[in-house]
Amino acid sequence: MTKAVAVPIYQNTAYELDGDLNHIADVYNVKADGFTYTRIINPTTRALEKRYAAVDMGSDSLAVASGQAATFLAIVNLSSGEVGDNVVASPYLYGNTWNLLHNTLKRLGISVRTADPRRPETFERAIDDRTICLFGEVISNP
Repeated sequence: MTKAVAVPIYQNTAYELDGDLNHIADVYNVKADGFTYTRIINPTTRALEKRYAAVDMGSDSLAVASGQAATFLAIVNLSSGEVGDNVVASPYLYGNTWNLLHNTLKRLGISVRTADPRRPETFERAIDDRTICLFGEVISNP
């Protein structure tokens, strides 16, 4: 145990698990806490998640490696999981965000409607009872 005042950055990839085979199986099946492979979770990421949860007085949080992953998870978690949900979005988006909305989400049954952020009434017209969110980027690609 160290007395470091900052969380260390763990750069290793794999972790050794202690305990009997049942406990190790539980860790791999996400039934018990533990670290198996850094792309799934590591001590540094877990510390960040716990601190975010504490700041927001939540029970937990999830840290991901990119904004694209965060956008995807946010939208998918708002979805009912049924074909027909839709997102109303600005057409002025980062190229990969546009691709995520118009291609990836389409394969999941989530459609995208565009609305001009310079004309708020276009958003109002595009919204229906299956709209799960409005999406725009503050600083978008030109």
